Parts: sequence; structure tokens; C-alpha cells
Amino acid sequence: MATLSWALAKRRYKGETTSDTGGAVFMAVSYEMPLAKQHDIIPDGYNLGRDWLIGNITQSSIPTSQLTSASTYSGSTSANGYTYRSDIIYVSGLLANSSDGINHNLTVAVDGINAVDGLVAVLSVKITEKPQTQSSVFAFVLPD
Repeated sequence: MATLSWALAKRRYKGETTSDTGGAVFMAVSYEMPLAKQHDIIPDGYNLGRDWLIGNITQSSIPTSQLTSASTYSGSTSANGYTYRSDIIYVSGLLANSSDGINHNLTVAVDGINAVDGLVAVLSVKITEKPQTQSSVFAFVLPD
């Protein structure tokens, strides 16, 4: 019996902004094979990595091969006392549906299907709950 061992690779870049809305974060997500296979990307690994991230954010199963530029997902996640609401829309036209210029394009493309499907998941994230702050009250006794 053969087993496939892989890792999730994430890269992120923070966009510069002059507003206090937090700006944009650009993420590239892919499934990679282990070091023994030179961290090559698994077949369809760019699309699957993107949809793994969206599925975890929204707690949904994302049907990668059935997505369109009209696909939307929403969900909430919590960590460290914060709750985040995420609304996601898949958008076409920002990235080519192609294998041209794509790293690992020979191994990522599957059965004549391009390495990337041309869809970009655009996330709008809002903080809906913050941890309660505790005011500090100091009490001490003065000596007589």
C-alpha cells in the first residue's frame, strides 16, 4: 500500500496602505510533496491549496472542480478571544486560467487541465467579537 505524504505551503505578502482598515494581505497557498520529492506541488495543488484554506475558514467543503466566478462562501472562526466573519467570492480575470508562467507547471496540470483555474478567492474579513478587556484595580494597605 502506498501513502502520499504532503505539506501545505503558505506564502503571504502584506500590501501597503494609508488607511486604518488594515490593508490587503496576498496569500499563495499550495499542497507540496515532501522534501524527498523536492517539494514539488501535487497535481492540482494550487487550486486545492486555495480551497483548503477557504474550506477551513468557512468550515465548508469546497468543490474545487465545480467553482465559478460566481461562487461565494461565508463563515466565522475564532481564536484567542476574537471572532472573525469572512465573506469570500471567487473572482476571474485577475489570474490567467493557464499553465504558462506557473512554477511546477508540468506536474501540477492534470489530464490536460491547466495548472491554475484562473479563479482568485477574495476574502473580506471583519472582527465581530473581541476579548473582553479587564480593568486593573490595585488595592494596597498603607502601614500605620
